[in-house]
Amino acid sequence: MALHKGIAGRKFKVIPILKENCKIPGFLRDRKYVDMRLAADYPAGLEKIVRKIRVSLEFKDSLQRFQDDLQGLEAHDPKLTRELGTEKVGDIERAISMVQRAISGEISEREWTQAAEQLRTSLGKGDVTFDQHNQRVKHQINIGTVTLNLPIAPTEFDPEELIEFETAFRQRIRKRFSEDAPYYIELSGETTEVNSGGDGSQALRSARRRRQRLGAEYREWIQEGRDVVRVKLNTLREAVDKYPCVILLGDPGCGKTTALQQMAYEVAGEDGRLPVPLRLSEFAPKMSMEDFIVNGWGGALTGGHWNAFELADNLAGYLASGKLILLFDALNEMPHEGYGERACALRNFINTWSSRGNRFLVTCRVLDYGEELSGLQRVEIQPLSREQIEDFVKRELPETWDDLWQELSKEGESRRSLLRLARNPYMLTVMIDVFEEDGKLGRNRAELMRRFTEILIGRARETCPPEAFLDADVQRDALAVMAYEIQDRAGFGTLVKTAQAKGVMPEQVQTDPNWPPIPSPPDQVLDLAASAHIIEMTGDKSSLRFYHQLLQEYYAAWEMLKRGPDRLEKKWRWPCLEKDMPQWIRPENNYDPLPPPPPTNWEETTIMAAGLMPQNDDKLVQALIEVNPVLAGRCLHEGPAEVAPEVRRSVVERLLATIGNPEVALRVRIAAGDVLGYLGDPRIGELVPVPSGKFWIGDDEGDEDEKPRHRLYLSEYQ
Repeated sequence: MALHKGIAGRKFKVIPILKENCKIPGFLRDRKYVDMRLAADYPAGLEKIVRKIRVSLEFKDSLQRFQDDLQGLEAHDPKLTRELGTEKVGDIERAISMVQRAISGEISEREWTQAAEQLRTSLGKGDVTFDQHNQRVKHQINIGTVTLNLPIAPTEFDPEELIEFETAFRQRIRKRFSEDAPYYIELSGETTEVNSGGDGSQALRSARRRRQRLGAEYREWIQEGRDVVRVKLNTLREAVDKYPCVILLGDPGCGKTTALQQMAYEVAGEDGRLPVPLRLSEFAPKMSMEDFIVNGWGGALTGGHWNAFELADNLAGYLASGKLILLFDALNEMPHEGYGERACALRNFINTWSSRGNRFLVTCRVLDYGEELSGLQRVEIQPLSREQIEDFVKRELPETWDDLWQELSKEGESRRSLLRLARNPYMLTVMIDVFEEDGKLGRNRAELMRRFTEILIGRARETCPPEAFLDADVQRDALAVMAYEIQDRAGFGTLVKTAQAKGVMPEQVQTDPNWPPIPSPPDQVLDLAASAHIIEMTGDKSSLRFYHQLLQEYYAAWEMLKRGPDRLEKKWRWPCLEKDMPQWIRPENNYDPLPPPPPTNWEETTIMAAGLMPQNDDKLVQALIEVNPVLAGRCLHEGPAEVAPEVRRSVVERLLATIGNPEVALRVRIAAGDVLGYLGDPRIGELVPVPSGKFWIGDDEGDEDEKPRHRLYLSEYQ
């Protein structure tokens, strides 16, 4: 009885040893034992006992040192402790109590490790230290001038236990993404593959015909005897199954994150590799890849992580066995500071561990991708087809879908512009919400976003006490300042500390120049934005981010309109001449298109601002013409900015001059040509409309990439 109470109360640690077959006492049946029934098992069993005792003693020594550090904190620097505030001091007191319980055996080493994750979050993030076996052994936490080393219980991995943890983790993924799974529309993609010519005369002839149509500077990457072909992927799952390492590219809102989540949902329901979906926006400066993965995989659910620390502790084992499919979302959202260094670390990590059988999927905005991960299979998400749009609208609006579909199907340039927007999954969901509320749509993306955010705020108002609510325009102007400052200081999609966000938010805003400013308390604005699902906050409200990058860009666009063009030129300027363009050397066996010019990271915000400007307000576009004519053209096409005819002509003329200037970098000239194609190239002459319908394409008797002859539906075009 005393023994049983001692074990139950964890007064001491028991290592059961099975020396010979016997009836095992009830209170020991669920415990692990060392099997020493056979003489051959004796050395291994003895080693296991010694190791367990040694590990436990070493861990308790680490706990004792950590307790001494905590208790010596105030004596070390009394002023520091006073400056921490009562909340931090309370965290330290709780940490001391938790350590004492761990030392006395009141809680197990596993329970301590769970508690340590919570302590690390409350005391402040720090670096994780790994031992020679790549296991985490401590968290280093810096509080002012004091460094604390928070010990982590060493982990012994039991295969059967890991299977249980893996099952629980798979279920966690399925549960998190299950709500959206029934509404997922399968996205398609395109990629390139290289076929060796060999003795195949058709492939050689096809490559030769292509070379005849291209100037020398445009075909520097086409090698003799090779044929670069576009490959259609009906689903993105095809890409992951076919290629071990994929960089998934697409426009803003095209569904990259949703596709990654759906991939995790599908793989989690299968046997085989473990999917690990992580946000690259949390890959902080000076953080190692291992640290980033462990923090995201093992971090608390309240922080948006996976709380699978048992699996994260075995990261090295999983990588070595090739059992993981790592899903890294939003390369373009990594914080600006040290971006190149971390992109290189990511590339090296993929190189190292893909050879063991692990698979990798990384997402990024197509125009923000500068071939940082060159060598990964480049797959571009394709816009939704008319059939996919119709299917999605039917699922979301089963009773009234036809009304919206008729609105999108109307002919005319403005309607065609809306249909083009609807090919973007995020904008299609925005359209559905706006149409369901108003029975009509706005004229462009910016207007749709404005009405969409008003609807979100209106829904939140229904559950908000009247005295706690702020007018929508007050919230908008305060969030606009925050969005602009976050973008300027940290980049898009980045998880920023709430205290830092509040530090740049205004205490009051002036929504009307004819009236005095109105109070906009940052805490109140953030609470309202979180309830409206405009921003999301971690469980302890210590950090935040905008729910979608387009939401951040929309709000930042409002603030951009308040700043004079002369203050924005530095943000718009990019390397234009060949001599200023960062050198890019095509890697061996890389046949992807030339990367676009390095982005300014303000493109989408500027285009959104152009769409918000009143008709015939030319100031923004006029300022862009000389600084960045490609972006000026995109504002006319994608905004679309409604400017005077002479301003539009000026943009077209500047684009023509850019294309014809041999000193301008080839990548910039290609981008200028793309935009000019949308605006209308005056060298071509008058364009005539081609009605929508089905057309025959392909050739049954042509080259392989021309077969088969089939019909394809095309919308009206010029």
